[in-house]
Amino acid sequence: MALAPSNWCIKVAEKIYGPYSDQQMEAFAQEGRLSPRSSVSPAGAQTWREAHQYEVLARLFDGQPKQARAFGKAGNDDQQGTPEGSPAMMLLVFDTVASTAGRIENQIRALGDAFRLTSNVWCVTTGQSAVGVKNAIVPHLSSREYVFVVDTHRGKTTWHNMTPSLHSHLTRAYVKSSAA
Repeated sequence: MALAPSNWCIKVAEKIYGPYSDQQMEAFAQEGRLSPRSSVSPAGAQTWREAHQYEVLARLFDGQPKQARAFGKAGNDDQQGTPEGSPAMMLLVFDTVASTAGRIENQIRALGDAFRLTSNVWCVTTGQSAVGVKNAIVPHLSSREYVFVVDTHRGKTTWHNMTPSLHSHLTRAYVKSSAA
């Protein structure tokens, strides 16, 4: 899908990233890292809107999800997946060394019904998307801590602060499995 030539910035937790080319934005959408509700702006502009409000970006989300690979209960019982805004179970995985999961327990519990599986893994039932959960957690992480979020109902993942190597492996695995 070709877009009109432009550059975009993305705002996450009051931090601005970019500018990104149309090709990068398209890749982010395919990877699930850019959602229709992501806060974006044309490079150099001061106004921020949800991505779906820009016609050129809204086309990236037409027909989503593109038969994303379902897993867990979504794969067995609910072939359509869980619509955005409906409660879904998220798995949050944190760095084991930093003991992040215990330190930000209040923020995790504020997302919805939550329980701790292990010292670094939480289950949370929330109406937010995986990206929304990540964006709620990221401001409470230190610059070296990471989080990996799995939306078990919608079959989506997102992450923050992974090493370049791990990020590359996750991206390849996600894009490969989504295309299947």
